[in-house]
Amino acid sequence: MTIHTLLPQRVVAGFAARGDADPAVLAGLELKRQLDVELEVVHALPAPRFQRGTGHLGANVADQQQLEGAIQERASGKLLELLRGRGDDSDPAELLRFAQGHPATALLDRASEWPADLIVLGPHERRGRIDFGGTARTVLGKSPCNVWSQPGEPRPIRNLLVPVDISEHSLAALRLGRALAQVMGARLTALHAYVPPFFSYSREAIDLEAATSLDLIEADRRLDRQEFEEQLAEFDWGEVEHTIDWSEGRPDELVLARADADLIVMGTHG
Repeated sequence: MTIHTLLPQRVVAGFAARGDADPAVLAGLELKRQLDVELEVVHALPAPRFQRGTGHLGANVADQQQLEGAIQERASGKLLELLRGRGDDSDPAELLRFAQGHPATALLDRASEWPADLIVLGPHERRGRIDFGGTARTVLGKSPCNVWSQPGEPRPIRNLLVPVDISEHSLAALRLGRALAQVMGARLTALHAYVPPFFSYSREAIDLEAATSLDLIEADRRLDRQEFEEQLAEFDWGEVEHTIDWSEGRPDELVLARADADLIVMGTHG
């Protein structure tokens, strides 16, 4: 079994000098250490602002250059601090890349140009009731490659969770999870969530325990579990220690309930 073609080779990590994206950089550095990937740390610079109604830049070139210089100096110092905190003597200048514009645009453009195999994001920004979407949502919706979301400081990855719905897309995620587990020496759990097709039957029939409806649901349940177990019985696990978990309930709730998972590998919507 070969795994090198599944694992990322080029990784782009989002960065902000103010520190809120530190987890993304730390995760990128850990991937660089464990998987020997090429890593770039991308920091977005503010685009020059225009004076309202004039069509002219609101700040002159010298002011813009001074602002960018200050941001770059601060970002370099912050990255150096993160590197030295890990005992890494790498030169920040060799990792940092600056680009003007929105952070999502900077990450997506660089991931496409390089091209990268993986984009690493930091914590999602907490928003109010009105949400027009932030960096994470834009990257997830338009990324040309896989996306790694790192909400907090990285911890050793000992348990991988891979939600599987038996589709080819989820099996592709399972193959990636297997490759990561093999390199990291982690245990893998393949989780399948079965949702009973109650929407197909009237609430009155369910409440009255109508034999036909309940029998059909039970038959569907047995078939779903059988297909899941047969698919994974044919899966090439290699030497990865693994567990197969068929559970009934909402997929999101079952996934979030697995507090023992250090990493979740799953597909996303198109």
